[in-house]
Amino acid sequence: MSSATWAVPVCLGLIYLYFFKSFKEDFKPPTGQPEYAPYVVSSVLLSFYAVSYAVASGLSAWEAGRLKRDQVWKLSPVRFRYRIALESLLPVVAVAWILILVPVCMALVQEGTAPDAGSLVLVLMALVISLAHCAIGFCVGTVTPPRLAPPILSVAVFYAVSAAWSYEPFWLRHLSGHYATDLLFGEL
Repeated sequence: MSSATWAVPVCLGLIYLYFFKSFKEDFKPPTGQPEYAPYVVSSVLLSFYAVSYAVASGLSAWEAGRLKRDQVWKLSPVRFRYRIALESLLPVVAVAWILILVPVCMALVQEGTAPDAGSLVLVLMALVISLAHCAIGFCVGTVTPPRLAPPILSVAVFYAVSAAWSYEPFWLRHLSGHYATDLLFGEL
C-alpha cells in the first residue's frame, strides 16, 4: 500500500482547516474591482504551494526508499524501471494534485467566480511543478537513507518554497512558482 493512502486524511484535514477556519474569514475581495479569478486562485495557492510541494517530495522519497528497502530494483527485469517508478508515484501525484485542486475549486465556488485562462495557468503551473517535486523526491530517496530523506526533504522544500517570495534574485521565486502577493485585477 502506498504512503499516499495514509497521507490523504491528513491532507484533507489541512484543506478543511485552511478553508473553513482561515480562508472563509480572512478572504476579502478588493472593493470596486470586477471579479477576477486569478486573484482568488493566487490567494488560495499562496498557502498551498509549499504544502503540496513538500508532500510531493517527501512522499516520493518515501516511496523510493520503500522500493529500495524491498529490493525491487534487484528483481529480474520483468518490468521497466520507469514503469515501476511511475506506478509507485501515481498515488503521490494524486495527493499533491488534491492539495492544489480541491482548495482552488472550493474557493472559486464560494466566491462564485468562474475560472478563466489566467487562473487555469496558475493551477497548471502548480500541477507541473508538483510533478517536478515528485521526480526530485524520488531521485533523492533512491540514493539516501529511507528514514532520513522524507522528513528532511519535506522540511527543506516547505521552507524553500514558503520563503521564496522574500528571495532577492527573482529566478528563485520563479522556480517555485510562488508569487509575492495575491494577483489583483490585471496583474497576471
